[in-house]
Amino acid sequence: MNMESRINPIYFINEFFGSRVYDSQSQKELYFDKKITQGINEILNNLDNDNPGLNEIKKFIAEKGFLSSDIIEIDNGKKAGVSSPLKISLNITKKCNLKCRHCLSDSGDADEKELTTKDYYNLIDKMAKTGTFFITIGGGEPLLRDDLF
Repeated sequence: MNMESRINPIYFINEFFGSRVYDSQSQKELYFDKKITQGINEILNNLDNDNPGLNEIKKFIAEKGFLSSDIIEIDNGKKAGVSSPLKISLNITKKCNLKCRHCLSDSGDADEKELTTKDYYNLIDKMAKTGTFFITIGGGEPLLRDDLF
């Protein structure tokens, strides 16, 4: 795969321990310590253009399709703990029109404290900025929310 054909970005997420790299095409996540992260940062930011070994590594990574202009860097800024979970299950309502025996939820009537559409948009934007890549929507019965679509 060449760099021009890559359509799914790679996310480079700075963390307190080093970094996480998430490839949205393969849906794989890698974790690196501070020393490796520093090397990755040098490669991504071209800090050492005079280093032939570094240039060879850059060339190899680019040929494999892992170094391109569609790398999105996310800075955590936390002293401890990862910036965000990779996956989140979001129950958007307690409202449900069924009483399934197998259901683990205590759903039924909508909760008056449920978030508004705007609140959910803000929450999802924050999750995206910090590196959450998968959101599972559940409830109750999410299709009973008028604003779902």
